[in-house]
Amino acid sequence: GKFDYVVGNPPWVLWDNLPNDYRKDTQELWKDYGLFTLPASQARHGGGKKDISILFTYVCADRYLKDSGTFGFLITQSVFKTKGAGEGFRRFTKKDVNLKVVEAHDFVDVRPFEGTSNRTAAVILKKGRKTVYPVKYVVWRKLFDIDHKEPFETAFKKLQSIEMAAIPSDCNNELSPWITVPRHAVHIVQKVYGKNEYRAYAGIYSGGANGVYWVRILDVIIQSEKTLDIPLSLRKTLNIGEDILVRELLVENVTKGMKRKVKKVKTVIEDFFIYPLIKSKNVRKWKINGYSYTLQMQDPVQRIGVNEEWVKTTFPKTYRYLKGFEKELNMRKSSVVRQLLQRGPFYTMYAVGEYTYAPYKVVWNRMGSQITSCVISKVFDDFIGEKIVLPENVLAFIPTDDEDEAHYICAIMNSSVTDMLLRSIAKGTKSFGTPRIVEDTIRIPLYDKNNELHRKLCNLSKKAHEISQKDKNTNEIEEEIDKAVAVLYGISEKDLHTVKETLLI
Repeated sequence: GKFDYVVGNPPWVLWDNLPNDYRKDTQELWKDYGLFTLPASQARHGGGKKDISILFTYVCADRYLKDSGTFGFLITQSVFKTKGAGEGFRRFTKKDVNLKVVEAHDFVDVRPFEGTSNRTAAVILKKGRKTVYPVKYVVWRKLFDIDHKEPFETAFKKLQSIEMAAIPSDCNNELSPWITVPRHAVHIVQKVYGKNEYRAYAGIYSGGANGVYWVRILDVIIQSEKTLDIPLSLRKTLNIGEDILVRELLVENVTKGMKRKVKKVKTVIEDFFIYPLIKSKNVRKWKINGYSYTLQMQDPVQRIGVNEEWVKTTFPKTYRYLKGFEKELNMRKSSVVRQLLQRGPFYTMYAVGEYTYAPYKVVWNRMGSQITSCVISKVFDDFIGEKIVLPENVLAFIPTDDEDEAHYICAIMNSSVTDMLLRSIAKGTKSFGTPRIVEDTIRIPLYDKNNELHRKLCNLSKKAHEISQKDKNTNEIEEEIDKAVAVLYGISEKDLHTVKETLLI
């Protein structure tokens, strides 16, 4: 039979974690309810991140709920916020039957289920009506710690509710991830939201073999000028000639804290493939705070490992070191790296292109709850000389050949306006600062050196970097940047104040 009210807490299990038979048996249901929205190549795998609770919601509303009935489910908050995996859910219709979102409740901060870190939410639906935006979106916060054994009345007094409004991030696509902000701030994010004029990238990826590629330099053993037969593509990308200074370095691989254990090795290798590496812990607002070292063995043009025979004959010590880990490198679990290994050397990596070697990069953290961005270029290092700094895969970046352009972009990335936009879409999620999110949501216009406002933002970012290097307070300069970015997007002084208030929520 069908009922006036349907409530529940469906199982939360990612598609990837379901038994193969169950995936096969339910695949037609996913398609029938319009829950597969990804390209065919991804849809065959269910998009990976789709949660079974999505399917339960649609099936239960269809089969057990009367027309005009009310439906309430606890569900993962990712269905409102994720691109791809949540798109089908946000359709809120099956063929000719609509589901109206009456309101949604966000319990991520409350963490109501003991011993888990699930991103809990609740959704209230009305069958037979169309969803109208903005939707009421209530965020619940813990004011004090709550013992899970406390009575409901006691626990409830320790909570605070904040009413927000939810709208699709793309006004032309109702399946797009939700932006959640106070109702009076909706028009502000709509001014900033849009397609970025710049392409963003993820940092270099070892495929799960950091314990092989990451090294600690202990000493310089010998250095000498050499004329080497360096492939033209490498010379162009690295901006070097054939006469270079080659150092032989005493190094040991970094094994502490690695998920995948490898043997500890201390040996001598050439410095040609060693680069300064920054991780999320090194990126601060307006500056980098230290760096470590990595071997970067990928040909940025061919997009596979550098020619094996050339490495073996030109840099025999580096080759011998890597050869000692050939078994571990061939057993990497990363699917993208395994595909590349079919046509490249055993030390092939991923997420390296000519863009990786751009003279300037605007870099930021891919995860967290606030964007922290700075401009990076080269460093002069006592062991390896002057080299481009490379970002690790937990970071994202926009490459450019122009220092002024980099600082212009960085000023916008570090502004309160951008901060509010990204928090409203993906705060605290794994997709928070991904290249895709930044490309699809922050409408950064191309830099124009003849535009006075663009030059002003560039100069303010340079000044902020200088101040930050001296460990001085940047609040005053950041206030100037916020005002300039507000002008860029046509945001009034009053609305800028609203932006700052929203960031305090």
